[in-house]
Formats: sequence, structure tokens, C-alpha cells
Amino acid sequence: MSNPLFEESEVFVFADGPKENAGADDLAKINDVRKLFEPLKERKNVFFRFSDKNLGLTTSIVSGITEIVNQFGKIIVIEDDLELSSGFLKYMNDALNLYENEERVMHIGGYMAPHNLNLPDTFFLKAPTIWGWGTWKRAWDKFEVNASVLLEKIEKTFGKNFAFKLDVNGTYNYTKQLKDIASGKLDTWDIQWATSVYLYSGLCLHPSISLSRNNGFDGSGVHCYPSGIYEKQKIGNSTTVNKEKVVISSLGETALMNFHIAKTKLTFSEQISSIYHKLAAMLPANVKLGVKSFYKKANPIKTSK
Repeated sequence: MSNPLFEESEVFVFADGPKENAGADDLAKINDVRKLFEPLKERKNVFFRFSDKNLGLTTSIVSGITEIVNQFGKIIVIEDDLELSSGFLKYMNDALNLYENEERVMHIGGYMAPHNLNLPDTFFLKAPTIWGWGTWKRAWDKFEVNASVLLEKIEKTFGKNFAFKLDVNGTYNYTKQLKDIASGKLDTWDIQWATSVYLYSGLCLHPSISLSRNNGFDGSGVHCYPSGIYEKQKIGNSTTVNKEKVVISSLGETALMNFHIAKTKLTFSEQISSIYHKLAAMLPANVKLGVKSFYKKANPIKTSK
């Protein structure tokens, strides 16, 4: 969807480079993605940061965010596979301006998980969402990317039994993923950001109805598999941002926990899909590409209009 404030925004496009020994097919895909931005090169407010080598997920994103917040003091972060509401940028800018000097507010989220509760237009949670979000330099300066350091700090601050609260009352696996990052099993950055926010007792603003939808669950991504949950999610047109009391919304927390719990109760077809994609990830790249192509034709994803 179009965003009226795009023309007034300074836009920085970051794209990671190819991995070592990348094949011709991967190089072609990278070039195809970069060609999508050709129409934007004539705009004076759009700047490009295309890396010649592969920095990896964490380094690429963290270095990009750090560069921009150091230059501008705040940032709105958008992934390439997000569909945004026409009111997304207005919501983000309004919220970033309104809570700029509210020290405990560390994150503005544009996404909210599906729910059927009567939530206020905006509310606060401990947990951040990263499908369209923003922050300030004052908050990002507290970000700790080293998962081992975070584990030590959070245990020292909250004690050895910190996991239940960090894991949204036991409904999400932040702690396990943090340990996997520390051991080198997982390469990501958002778990460290969520933990950093929690460590400093920060809060994250959310809209009652999501202003973004992730269309990356088509089996082509590294971290996302088809689920049927996110692809069908409806997004709102806009959300009014009024100054809220900076406290955790118990109703909002219930909505998030309910969603996490519901995600663990997969249907039979969803279980088969999950097993398939985990097995497919182990195949050689050329074989995996063919299998994914066959799967997508056999199981077309239906998206809401």
C-alpha cells in the first residue's frame, strides 16, 4: 500500500552481498532484487547501501541501524517482505515524536499479532515486534548484541529463574533462542534486542490492529516457513496515537500470550508443512529450489485482500 509520508522521508536501502562461493543462481537473485530499486535511484531522498560481500544477518542489520540512529537520532526499520498500511508511516512518526523523551519507552512496533480482544488504539507490552518498527538512539545505545553477555546480565539482574517472565510468561522461547545464539547455533539479532529491552525494563508501543503484514512466509526465506497464520492477517488503515500511561497492558499481554499458545497447536497439514520445510532445508541448494517450486505450486498461499 502507498504511504503518503514516503515522499517526505529520508530512505536508506540496505542490501547484503553474496556469500562466499555463491552460485550463478544466487547471484542472479541478488541482482534481480537490486533491480527492483532502479525506479528509486532518481529520488534525492533515497540512498543505497549495497554490500559487495556477505556480512550476515546480524552484522548487516545491526550495523545499518546503528549508522542511521547515530546520524538522525531515530529510525524506522522495514523489511523487504512487509506489506504496510497506508497509515503506517504516520503512526510511526507520531509515536516516535510523542514518546521521544519517555525514557522507559524503547520501541515503537507497527505490527500486532492477530487477536479478538477489545484493545485500546495503542498500548504497551514488554515484548517488541520487528515487522515494521522504530526506536531512538537513546534506546539503541542499550542494545547488547552478545548473547552470552546478555545471559550473564539478565541472570545477575533477575536471578536464575528469569526465563518464565522473559518468555512472556512461558509462552515464547526467547531464552532458548538466546542460548542458541550464544552457542553459535542461531544467527539473529532481534532476540538480543528483545532481551535488552527487558533487561532495562523498557516498554514497547503496539497498535491494536496491525499496520503491517509479513508476506515472506512462502517457503523462499531462510527463517520463515508457510504457516497460513500471517498470510491471512488483515491490517488496519490507520491508528490514532494518543499519549498513553506508560504501563504494561494486561489485556494486550493476554492477547499476545493467547497468540503464542495458539501457534503451538498446529493442524495436521501445518505439522506436515513444518516437517517438510525442516527436511527441505537440509537438501542441496539446487535440489531444494526444485522441491520448493513443486511445493508452492501444489500448495498456493491464499492472502487476504
